[in-house]
Amino acid sequence: MTTTRLPNPPTQYGQEYMSRLLNQINQQFRALDQPGPLRGTTLNLVLLPTSATGLRYGDVWLDPLTGELKLVGDAAYAGWRDLPGIPQVRAAGANDPVWSTYRDSIKQFKFDLGTLNEMWFEYHVNHDYKPASDLHIHVHWSQIVADASKVVKWYFDISYAKGYNQAPFSAIVTTSVVQNSSAVQYQHMTAEVQISAASPSVAQIDSDSIEVDGIILVRVYRDGADAADTLTQAPFLHAVDIHYQTDRVSTKNKAPNFYA
Repeated sequence: MTTTRLPNPPTQYGQEYMSRLLNQINQQFRALDQPGPLRGTTLNLVLLPTSATGLRYGDVWLDPLTGELKLVGDAAYAGWRDLPGIPQVRAAGANDPVWSTYRDSIKQFKFDLGTLNEMWFEYHVNHDYKPASDLHIHVHWSQIVADASKVVKWYFDISYAKGYNQAPFSAIVTTSVVQNSSAVQYQHMTAEVQISAASPSVAQIDSDSIEVDGIILVRVYRDGADAADTLTQAPFLHAVDIHYQTDRVSTKNKAPNFYA
């Protein structure tokens, strides 16, 4: 009989370890129905909880409705993860930020003072997304001159569509976030705003429409001529990520219906 080694337990059980453990367990389950080196391998789980009630953060339970192994997150049974967005310029444009010296030998994208700079990002909704939960976009940025008396304003144009020939990409919604500058040179700042809701405003998309394998298209820009943006220097943008809630390791199916 061939066996698959499970991850070595750490000194403290965290969300990352439990995710790796569940992935290995799911491999064992798949081996029962598929030919290959793991054929014939068995795994017996005794008294696996079928509800998250009374469990602790990071505990595992079996959803009897979907057959999925899930992780207990926060009090709402959901933890947080990121959809990462790495800044890059794909083709030269008049409003591109400048790839400029940031600190010592490190370069980052600089959003100029007094002009409009813009970048584009794409995000793929992962299979561990908690259905109908809200999304929050955030900009990682900093400044090279200490100044706590100003504010910077970041804008987001957003379009979304489900996958699998279910919907066209939507007309954009536009939202923004304002954050005070820092009194500390090179301070890592994070400016966040909610971009989806169950009852969305005109500046949000509908959380009920967000689905696994959907794509979110985002234009991120700073308009240095905006009166609400009082920062008198060029901020540097490091990343633009989306926080999302997760309540599972994966979905039962790889295409809609993902959960039945």
